[in-house]
Amino acid sequence: MLAAFKARMPLPTVDGSDVGLDLCYSKTSWAKLRKSVPSLTFHFRGADMQLPVNNYFIDLEKLVCLAFARSSDSLSIFGNIQQQSFHIMYDLEAHLISFAPAACDTL
Repeated sequence: MLAAFKARMPLPTVDGSDVGLDLCYSKTSWAKLRKSVPSLTFHFRGADMQLPVNNYFIDLEKLVCLAFARSSDSLSIFGNIQQQSFHIMYDLEAHLISFAPAACDTL
């Protein structure tokens, strides 16, 4: 995934190792191309979840970074950044998952 984002983003990357993230850009260069960021959709069995940019890039003090951390094994975590502003329903009996955008700041 990192290589795909790098290929689609015509920006120089900056080191984000001090925050534990692999793909970061300076805030100055990010501001110029924020609207051309590639979309990101997670494909679950029976459900697709298209994320807004704020759910996969995080704005740090001087950096903007892809909000995914490497894992040393086959474990993947669908984190709190990705789940923000969504209602997520897990129907364990029917083995279904569903998503709906939510205006969490109004709840």
